[in-house]
Amino acid sequence: MPVLLDGRVAYSLGVGLTTEKFDALFTAQRLPPNWIVGIVDEAGKLSNPRAARR
Repeated sequence: MPVLLDGRVAYSLGVGLTTEKFDALFTAQRLPPNWIVGIVDEAGKLSNPRAARR
């Protein structure tokens, strides 16, 4: 994520999270078990933590 300072990119922020972290986050939300949950990155890759557990 670009951080702008005076209209110019001064910094670039990023974070790396494993699918296990997202799985814990989704589990804490108590989503219905029949929901399909996934995360798509900018390249179009899908991560589906629930499917990985099956």
